[in-house]
Amino acid sequence: MGTKYEITAIEVQKKDPDRSSIFINGSFSFGVSNKAVERYNLVAGMVLDETGYEGLMSQIQLDKAKMRALNSVARGDKTELQMRQALAKAEYSEWIIEEVITFLKKYNYINDENFVKRYMNSKVKYAHKSLRKIQSELYTKGVTVNDLESYKAQYAQEEEENILYFLNKFRYHSELEYKDKQKIINRILTRGFSYSTVERCIRQQEEGFID
Repeated sequence: MGTKYEITAIEVQKKDPDRSSIFINGSFSFGVSNKAVERYNLVAGMVLDETGYEGLMSQIQLDKAKMRALNSVARGDKTELQMRQALAKAEYSEWIIEEVITFLKKYNYINDENFVKRYMNSKVKYAHKSLRKIQSELYTKGVTVNDLESYKAQYAQEEEENILYFLNKFRYHSELEYKDKQKIINRILTRGFSYSTVERCIRQQEEGFID
């Protein structure tokens, strides 16, 4: 005969009245939200066999993982890889991670395609970053941008404006010595902007097409 697990008491927690402590066979076993108590019809006197107990614990762990994931996306957008890494770091099992990812995708809490669009727009317009730099950052977040050329066309004007921003920030002007000009150009190139675009912006600036 297998092990039996009897819920001997359910007590609302003093520090958090929205949660309850579950006692199994006379000893504290785990804490859950009061909503979970209702959802799983947990009552004192309930007896579970080993399979039922393991199934209950798995569902509770899944609930916790979903809540953790939702709290995470509430603090900021996440890619699928970032979410997987966070859940794995929290030592959730593989099947729970897969269930959580499926749940998040179903309700569009994570969407790598949308993440790329928002990330591109934000970093180009407000952080003055080049598309190449952003592409590299996205790669570290688990997203490969295959259609970078389409983004180049979309953000061509912003790329030039960002180069102008750095030309002004680094005090580039036509009267500088050649070596000083090259230092500034190199600083801009290290940010991922193409040489041809930088050169064009400098030419336009020196000719007075860009203030």
